[in-house]
Amino acid sequence: FFRVCCDDVAPWHAPVVCMPDHKPPDAVMQPELQFDWEPKSSPPLELDAQPLPHPQSSGQVRSRQYSRSRQDCAGDVLTAKAQSNMQLLEAERARKAMRPSRSKTSGGIATVCRWLRRWATCHGPGCWATLCDFVHLVNLVRVYGNRDISNHKGQYCIGLFAISLSVVFTSVLLNAYPKIPIALVMAQEFSVGEIDMLLVPNATAGCNFINASDVVERLDGLDQVLGVAPRWMLDGSISWRHDPGNSVAAVVIALDTQKEQGVVGRKWGHRRLGEAQMHVQDSLLRTLGARPHV
Repeated sequence: FFRVCCDDVAPWHAPVVCMPDHKPPDAVMQPELQFDWEPKSSPPLELDAQPLPHPQSSGQVRSRQYSRSRQDCAGDVLTAKAQSNMQLLEAERARKAMRPSRSKTSGGIATVCRWLRRWATCHGPGCWATLCDFVHLVNLVRVYGNRDISNHKGQYCIGLFAISLSVVFTSVLLNAYPKIPIALVMAQEFSVGEIDMLLVPNATAGCNFINASDVVERLDGLDQVLGVAPRWMLDGSISWRHDPGNSVAAVVIALDTQKEQGVVGRKWGHRRLGEAQMHVQDSLLRTLGARPHV
């Protein structure tokens, strides 16, 4: 190797001599390599030294380059690292700013845990150890449960669906059981009518008639009554004129169909009666051997 000697205070065009550190004893002195040093402010100084090959040396001497390029590269790397660190710091600050504040639930859980630890500490180290073992057991069950669910998702979905269906069906039955009487009353009202009141004459009374106008006037003033349609029930017998000997016992109900249509039953499907018309059950007509006109 060669040593390069540089003198910054050398005069202009001062020669710089590169001498070998050790010369062979029998070597013939070769001409010395001389070059001029011209210091400049810019660009950076670069020197290439290529000595003549020694007669008894088969190797070649490597040249050294002195420049500031490596320092510039190191500066660029440091600048890039600083920028990357600044970006990471800004991202961390943004993530912390977007993180939601601790809710009341998490604060309550922390308070409960703190109180449990204080209680366990007051009751002795054995109680605290038991509590820690219980928490560890719960955590172990949770971990193994999550792992098992992840491995058998289909079976757990089927089981969850079956349990949910059973719970919903049982809840509906339990909630509907107290309302069964109301449902039966509504079904009866669909076929018979709204809540009816039956007034019968008193056997001890001197009069067997009821003033329906007075009853309607009194009932219309009540908020619980939506409407009143009086009916008169008469016991009797019915016979066909073509066969007078064939008579059937029946109950004749006199009513106002116009009021009945607005009050009695939501399924009142009968038309309004005209003069000398009546509704007769089909069983009564079959007994008399008659046929309805409609």
